[in-house]
Formats: sequence, C-alpha cells, structure tokens
Amino acid sequence: MTRICALIFCGAALLAAVGVALADDEAAPKEDVPQKIQRAFDATIGMTARFTQVVESKGFGEKREASGTVTINKPARMRWEYDEPSPLLIVADGERLWYYDKAENIVYLEPLSGSLSARSPAMFLAGYRPLAEIFDVTLSKASAEEGTWTLKLIPKEPWPGLKGALLKVDAKSFIIKEIMMVDHLGNRNTICFSDVDTKASPPQSMFQFTPPQGVKIQQAARMPAPSASIP
Repeated sequence: MTRICALIFCGAALLAAVGVALADDEAAPKEDVPQKIQRAFDATIGMTARFTQVVESKGFGEKREASGTVTINKPARMRWEYDEPSPLLIVADGERLWYYDKAENIVYLEPLSGSLSARSPAMFLAGYRPLAEIFDVTLSKASAEEGTWTLKLIPKEPWPGLKGALLKVDAKSFIIKEIMMVDHLGNRNTICFSDVDTKASPPQSMFQFTPPQGVKIQQAARMPAPSASIP
C-alpha cells in the first residue's frame, strides 16, 4: 500500500471543504478568521475542485507530483480521482473507505469508523467536531497583497501522521487555496486547489464503489503510512 498517501484522507480532505463564498462579509478582523472559516465549513455541504499534490521526502530528498479531481459531500463522503499515468481512486461512502489502485489491480478496504476515530482530525470533515476542538489554531500570516489568510494548525491530541499544517484560504471568500502538512519526520505534503465549486450537488452515486471483477480485495489493518509516496 506504499503508493497511497494517507494524508489525503486524514489531513487534506478534512480541510478541502472549508471554503464557501461569503461575498456579503467584509474582510474579517484577524481574531475572527478561525471562526469565519468554521462558519464557512458548516455552510458547505458539497464541493468539487481540481487539485495538485506535491509530496517532499526530507530523508531521501525526493519530490513527487500528482493531480486530479476531488468531490466532497458531507457527512463523510468523498471521492479523490488521480489522473494518469498513475490512476488511483479513493472513495469514502459514509461507512467504508475504499482505495483502488488500478495499476496494481488491488482494492484496500477499511471501515470508516476506524478512520474517523475520536483522535483523528478527519472528525472535522465528518462535521462531528469543530476545527478548534481538534487543533490549536493560530493566525500564522496575513498578507493584504496576496489576499489570503494562513492558519497554523497543531493537533491538540498526538496523531502519528501529522505534526502540524498550514491552511491558506482566500481572505474574502474563505475558499480553500492550499493546505501544507508536515509529519514528524519533516516530510511535506502540499495540496493546492483550483476551480473550487462550493455549491456543488454531487449525486450520491459518485460515492458508491463496486470493485471491478477479478480485482483483489484486501482488508486494511490500519491507514497507510502517512509518509508514503503519492502514486
């Protein structure tokens, strides 16, 4: 399962749905930014976007890049589709988490309850816990020129795959622009979003997965190693 990057689900995906247009709001005072991001997330039910991902291995000095599309529908339903030449599909159907590696002709399956444990930041994606309950949130950087807010997120409870993260959102719309995650080994996983649609109403069929005939299905004992490379 080394080709699967678990941080997509347990780190980036939970933050991918925070953006929603708040065109009627004035620019938020610094102390109100985390609360406004939480409000934006609460108001967002469905989302689609393009993403690009860069995983940097500190120990090996390697950099891997990938791209694809993401579709999210709360609670706890999402679909990450990686582009060629390394197609990978990750689907959360509300009860189970599926990883389909087409190149290796194998499907990994895990109960979603295991991924959304009480100590997992993915509880934010599921809508069960506010952002401030999972992370210590501070405003890391604000740039009027760039028009962005950047939040520093440190897990309140120890989590093996995530030391901290930086979340960058548009300063006016609060739509997600970038999330950069760092594990305890110093490896970085950066995902940038574009063409974000926070008013999407994706059909439920997008979050259903039927393993292709003949594919090997393997029960996942745990989430793949967070430092694993992208496809």
